[in-house]
Amino acid sequence: MKLLDILLLPKNFYKKLNDKRSTLYLGIVFVGIADLVFNFLDNYSAVFGGKAGNAIYRNIMLSVVFIVILGAVDILFFSKPLFDLFKKFKKETRETETGTKLIKLMKIYISAHFVLVPLEILIYIAAKNINSLNYNVVLIAAFVEFILPVLFSAAISRGINVIYNFQPLFKRLVFIVVFIWTYALGFALSFVIDNWIMKLFV
Repeated sequence: MKLLDILLLPKNFYKKLNDKRSTLYLGIVFVGIADLVFNFLDNYSAVFGGKAGNAIYRNIMLSVVFIVILGAVDILFFSKPLFDLFKKFKKETRETETGTKLIKLMKIYISAHFVLVPLEILIYIAAKNINSLNYNVVLIAAFVEFILPVLFSAAISRGINVIYNFQPLFKRLVFIVVFIWTYALGFALSFVIDNWIMKLFV
């Protein structure tokens, strides 16, 4: 297996993505968990610790609700604008084909989290244990954190270029568009989570 297939997922994986909604719903939950899990870990005592039973139950229910809502919003806000843009890059011949492409685009975004989340976990563990780790390990973790947005965008771009089969000019533009959009979306979601959502659990 090639290195790019390990880092960015194989092209055949993206080719096999379908428009079934059952796996899309599972992906929404997965992305929602990925969006919130580190905030919950950092604020565990405030969210779940030292509270009465009814308060814990309330926060658990809130967690489930926001996992689903954030997962859906994250995926939709990434996919729909780019889907509309890519329709201008490549004219589709059938309405059903465009609908299929939107779901596949959503699944590409979900799948790229398989690249993102394991590395985020390693970075999180390294950050929490920075004082006890070897200096070289800390440097590696810092480097991974630095290139993580690039890897994430590259994985998404690879999947997009597989399902759309753009001409070379547009293929080069895809990564730039994806990188800028994922950065902006990530910044917006982080702001909403930190300043609004997490305050509801206090």
